[in-house]
Amino acid sequence: MSQLLLFATLLFGFTACFYVEEPSEPVYKTEYTPVYMSREDLNNSVKFESARVLKNTGKIFMKGSYVFVGERYEGVHVIDNRNPRDPKNVGFIAIAGNVDVATKGNVMYADNAVDLVAIDISNLPVIRVLKRVEESFPEANQVRPPDGGQFDYDASKGYIIDWVKND
Repeated sequence: MSQLLLFATLLFGFTACFYVEEPSEPVYKTEYTPVYMSREDLNNSVKFESARVLKNTGKIFMKGSYVFVGERYEGVHVIDNRNPRDPKNVGFIAIAGNVDVATKGNVMYADNAVDLVAIDISNLPVIRVLKRVEESFPEANQVRPPDGGQFDYDASKGYIIDWVKND
């Protein structure tokens, strides 16, 4: 009986030492390609356009009778909220590479890829860039793709304003 117990202990003891890893599910990683814009195009990229459909929204804030809704890497939606029961999407302030905005008085401050721009919004839909501080956010070109992966920044192509998902 003791030999059987010894044999069973050894058998189960040795099998516990061998770990067989179960095959895991494959890990799929989405890849993105940076979208570049030249300095000249970046300098001319802030403009008021017709309303767009909201799709990749960010920060929301009110200024007077308007609601502003950020659209990641693209700009800011302008919503007329004079009648809160029936808000109207009246336009879009295109700001290439935009991620964040703030306002003070009638001035909207926004990142325009690597630049900081001050935009007069006192007479919507007419807007005017009051000031541009170039290279205020140089790290914007070192931002990782949405999946956090690696990429090679090519300064000769311009400034990163967006990311496109590869199929």
